[in-house]
Amino acid sequence: MRLRYDAKQRLGQCSGWLCEALSIDDSIAFSLCSKPNFHAVQQHKPAIFIGAGSGLAGLRAHLAERPKFSQNWLILGERCPRTDRLLPEELHQWQRNQHLTYLDYAFSRDANTPRYVQDYLVEQQQRLISWLEQGATIYVCGRLQGMGRGVLQTLTQLLGAEQMQSLQQQGRYRTDLY
Repeated sequence: MRLRYDAKQRLGQCSGWLCEALSIDDSIAFSLCSKPNFHAVQQHKPAIFIGAGSGLAGLRAHLAERPKFSQNWLILGERCPRTDRLLPEELHQWQRNQHLTYLDYAFSRDANTPRYVQDYLVEQQQRLISWLEQGATIYVCGRLQGMGRGVLQTLTQLLGAEQMQSLQQQGRYRTDLY
């Protein structure tokens, strides 16, 4: 017997396994992992959210808790623009309601313009610096390999090692990388 799910929902690696491969009588062992350094801070300051794939789940909760009309910038990486848009209605609604100031999609397997989230940081360096000068916190969520390390490397190149260290010490560079 398989668990039921709404066919309109797209399954990730874990949810696909839970819904399609795991039987009702099967048991699983798991543990919760607390990420105290990924908790929200400075709700009145701008926030920059950077994630890819399932990393949106960790960022979504932060975005949902942000005050109305706060400055929020989401840079979201996916593979294919035709098949990999997670929660498009919700994200575009947040943008229409001015809950998301900026929403940038980076598609790594786009045949015309392959991009990564780091590319937006380079292209929008002035916005990045301006938001950081206003006290923005950067939240990064997703895979450590590739995206997580690439974002850290790009930010270090753009801002310098000293400023990145300062952001980390101030708790303004917060990650949930796996």
